[in-house]
Amino acid sequence: MRVSLGYLEETWTVRGYTHPDGALIATPYMRGSKRVKAYDLAEVPSWLLEFIPCIGREAPRISERVVTMVLDPEGSFKVRKGDINGEVLELLDYLDPEWVGLTGSWAIAGEREDSDVDLLVYGDHSNIYATLRDLRDEGSIRACNVEKKYGKIGDMMSWRLYLKLSTLKLLDSCFKGAPYTLRVLRTLEREQCRGALIPLGYYKATVKILDTSEAHLTPARYEAEIEGFGGVTIETWHTRYMELPRGIYKALLRLTLNTKTGAIIASPDMTGWIEEVDF
Repeated sequence: MRVSLGYLEETWTVRGYTHPDGALIATPYMRGSKRVKAYDLAEVPSWLLEFIPCIGREAPRISERVVTMVLDPEGSFKVRKGDINGEVLELLDYLDPEWVGLTGSWAIAGEREDSDVDLLVYGDHSNIYATLRDLRDEGSIRACNVEKKYGKIGDMMSWRLYLKLSTLKLLDSCFKGAPYTLRVLRTLEREQCRGALIPLGYYKATVKILDTSEAHLTPARYEAEIEGFGGVTIETWHTRYMELPRGIYKALLRLTLNTKTGAIIASPDMTGWIEEVDF
């Protein structure tokens, strides 16, 4: 979306499904011709930061009154479909989602020759992911541009782990040599902020991931055990932490308590991390 903050018009990215009444949780994407590092709150004016109870942390709260244009992902895909390379469109034909949206550099016509095509898809997520596995097994999906992709997140994950995971990734890979990133959405509906997550601080420990059945969804969720703490749900919006296999990891996680259910939610997003021990 384009927002006017009293000086230059900027492009911001809406984050998540849950938003306060009359406002959106978003982070800057482009400032003029400069790309802003994702989730870098140092780039956000302090007067926009606010503690949002329903997500349990501080985040930029953008009033809908300052939004001058909404770049709808579905509309962006329809406008740019003719420019997207045929391999990515062929991949979508195989996946056959109910809904497709386009985000990232392609949505604002700022792509480069080697840019990933960033896609949002919604539909039967089990069939979508099973199709991706079949395409990998037949050799159509293979990792490529690994060093370039790692350059975007190298400060959050070791090269050793990223290289190992790249052979397993289906959401962030290449189809017949064409790079793409897929986010399989849980819902298409906006949710209002309700309830509260109480922040419990950060916890550094060994983590055992037990259940990966929702590792391909946005957000990805894992059922896990934290050494010395017990059972938790790990939740992440970052593709680098999606599709993790079952196993043992070391991690720095931000913990929150869901006051409605009493469940502990742990997240590596923002300033946490997950690193391999054994899987």
